[in-house]
Amino acid sequence: MGVTVIPKYDVAYRITLGQSQFTFTPTETGTVWATCSMGGKEFQFNVV
Repeated sequence: MGVTVIPKYDVAYRITLGQSQFTFTPTETGTVWATCSMGGKEFQFNVV
């Protein structure tokens, strides 16, 4: 699909081949999940 979504922050980003980078401003600390466009968990990261 090529789309990564961070539901907690209402962020969606289309991933392209090669290196992709996007920015957003988190409002809370803790563990956050990123999903595919269908909601399947892809990875998690920590906001400190």
